[in-house]
Amino acid sequence: MEKRGLTTWLMFILSSVLFGLIHWNNFNGDLLQMIPYMFVGAGFAVIYYKSQNIWQNIMTHFFFDFIQVLAAGVMLIVSLLQ
Repeated sequence: MEKRGLTTWLMFILSSVLFGLIHWNNFNGDLLQMIPYMFVGAGFAVIYYKSQNIWQNIMTHFFFDFIQVLAAGVMLIVSLLQ
């Protein structure tokens, strides 16, 4: 990234902050809780920077969400069986 200049760094930071803000409802507006989402956004920015392929980000996000939904479903089933 050092070869790309200031614009790349600004877009990296902006996309990370925007990813955090897009998930505003996940943390009920508490800005301190937005920080982990910003780090995830930074991770997605790195994935895109390295691959130059948006589909890797889309699939990573999909699988991450799928695992969370699957875990919530398993927890629901376990709680219903108790």
